Amino acid sequence: MAEDRKRYKLNQSNLHISNRYFGGRFRWSTTPHNAPQTMEEAQALIDELYLSGNPFFSKEMIRLAFEQCQRKPVRGETLYIHDITGAVVEFECQTGEVKMERDQNGVETTYLLLDPVLSYESRAHLKHHLWWAGIRKDRSPFCSLTLLHPSFKFRTDTTEPVDPNPTRPRDKVAQEFLDHSRKWHETDVAQQLVCLLRSHASTHDITKIIGLALGAISYGADDRSDSYIQHALLLTLRNWLLGQGDPAHLACYAQDPGYRSVDRQVLKEHGIDVIDDPQAWLEIDNQSIVFSVAPNVPVKEIVADIARPAIVIWERVGYEDADQEGKMSRSPRVRAMLEQYEVFDFGAEDDPAFCNTVMYIRRCRG
Repeated sequence: MAEDRKRYKLNQSNLHISNRYFGGRFRWSTTPHNAPQTMEEAQALIDELYLSGNPFFSKEMIRLAFEQCQRKPVRGETLYIHDITGAVVEFECQTGEVKMERDQNGVETTYLLLDPVLSYESRAHLKHHLWWAGIRKDRSPFCSLTLLHPSFKFRTDTTEPVDPNPTRPRDKVAQEFLDHSRKWHETDVAQQLVCLLRSHASTHDITKIIGLALGAISYGADDRSDSYIQHALLLTLRNWLLGQGDPAHLACYAQDPGYRSVDRQVLKEHGIDVIDDPQAWLEIDNQSIVFSVAPNVPVKEIVADIARPAIVIWERVGYEDADQEGKMSRSPRVRAMLEQYEVFDFGAEDDPAFCNTVMYIRRCRG
C-alpha cells in the first residue's frame, strides 16, 4: 500500500483520482454550552445566522484551512476550522487510510485516502444534512467549510488502478477544442455576448476572468461538447478584454477538480491557466468576471459572501427561495447581491450547454 501511495505522488497528474471522496472525522474542540439539542434548533440557528448577514464563507477562513492542507498533514494529525457560529472544529486527518467496498457483483475495491481537500456547504445543504444525519452531541452541524479525502481506487485482487474517466490523447483534445472554439465564436450567442459587453461593460476595470466548475475537456468516457463550449466562452471573454486594454494586466483562470495534465496543457496554449482549489476563491474580487455553469459547489453563495465581481455569468436567479439541497442556490443573500446588477440575456438560456445562463453586470463601475 505504501508503494501505491508513492506511485501516486510521483504521477499525480497522470494517475487519476477516483470519483469517491470520503468525509473527514470532525468534532467540536469544546462543545458549546448552548449547543442545539434537536434538529429543529440547529436548523433555526442556521437560518438566524444566515439572515443576520453572518458570512458563511470568507477568504480568510478558506485561506487558513488551505494552508493547513498544504502542510501535507499526516494520518492522525488535527486540523482546525471555525464553523459559522465561531466555534472551533477539529478535523482528524485520515491520509493513507484504506477503505474497502464490495460491489453488487462481489468484486472488492480498495480506496486509498489521499491528502485532504476543502469542501463547501451552503445554508441549504447544512439544513438538509440534518434531516438524515441528525444531531450528534460532539459534532458541529454548522460547518460551511469542511475537509474531504479524495481517493485512489483499485481492484483489491489485482491492485490494478480503476480510472473512472480515461483521458483522451492530447492531440485529439487540442484539435477538438480548437474546432469547437472556432465554431462557437461564430454563433449568434457568442456575437450577442460580445455586443452586450461592448455596450454595457466597457467602463469596468476588469483584470481577471475566472471559470469555475466547467468540467474537464480531456475525459474520454462521454461527450465533452458542453465543456468545450463553456471554455470557448472563456476565450471569448479573454479576447474581448484583450481588445480593451493592456494584456499584461489580464489573467484568465479555470478551476475544476477534474482537470488533468492534458487539460492544463491544452488550455494553457489558449491563455487559460488552470489553478487548483481554493485558489479561484482567493482570486475573485471586484475587478473580476466569474463564469460558472451548473456547478456542484455553491458558487453563488461563496461569491455573494466574498466579493462583488464586475460581471457574473451563471444561471438566471429567480425570486423563489429554492432552499433545496442542490448547490444552485437562489437564496435571499444571492438575490440581494444581484440587486446591484443588471441582467442581460445573450441568447444562451435555451442552449443546453449553458443551462439557462445569463449575464449580470454590476451597475457601479470600478
